[in-house]
Amino acid sequence: MRFLSDDWLLAASRLVESMEPVDSPDVVIEQRVVDADSTALVYCVTLTGGRASLTMGATSSPAVVISESWATAVAVFRGERPALDAVLTGDIAVTGDVMSLSGVGAAFAAVGAALDALRADTTF
Repeated sequence: MRFLSDDWLLAASRLVESMEPVDSPDVVIEQRVVDADSTALVYCVTLTGGRASLTMGATSSPAVVISESWATAVAVFRGERPALDAVLTGDIAVTGDVMSLSGVGAAFAAVGAALDALRADTTF
């Protein structure tokens, strides 16, 4: 399954929605991944009431927008590059209410762990 394709996002959504609740503040994060021809793939991660969901497309009022290139997204997903390193070097841009991300570390870790089930079947 190709990384961030419709099928991949659907499978990821099912995995994320089946997670156990995690103590986390409520926040909506819009993720934009721009490929080599400048086409942006957009999806949202919503944390609410300790539950996580992943939906395709933009949202009208994200608290935070995270933007990165295809190459950066692939490297982070593969574990070849820490996301924090990409933020610090400017390869991942974070805009909006960055403080709303305070306290979501455990939820992000849980989402990452849920997506482990896709890693072996993901192509790039």
